[in-house]
Amino acid sequence: MQALYLLDNEQIAAGVKTALATAQPRDLTGERLLVVKDDTGYRVTGTVTIQPAITVPPTEFDARVKEHCVGTAQRLKWWPTAETLAIHPLTYSAIDTPYSVEIAPGCGMCTELSMAGVKEIAVENGWHIYEVD
Repeated sequence: MQALYLLDNEQIAAGVKTALATAQPRDLTGERLLVVKDDTGYRVTGTVTIQPAITVPPTEFDARVKEHCVGTAQRLKWWPTAETLAIHPLTYSAIDTPYSVEIAPGCGMCTELSMAGVKEIAVENGWHIYEVD
């Protein structure tokens, strides 16, 4: 199974963020482990199921900020000329017993999980996507 680490994964685990945002639709559909950083380090707290992207104009994207948590100022900074944007709806399912993982110190976007059976397979707009045996 793949794992997903974003800087704001705690918002997904808390039920605040229910969608991912990208400039263009990405093939991110499926289930992934969710890695969350907290005061004690990095933990897998549950799984996220990502649905196919919905492409919307900036006005609709801004109106759906409660889903993806990307405000208008941030959108204009990241994607100033975008005529459409993609919203990837997701659902989170907590696991009964979260377990710890280590993330090796990285350089910029190259942060990696380090544990047996894990390898990073992609980085998409700051999302670190891993293959987990």
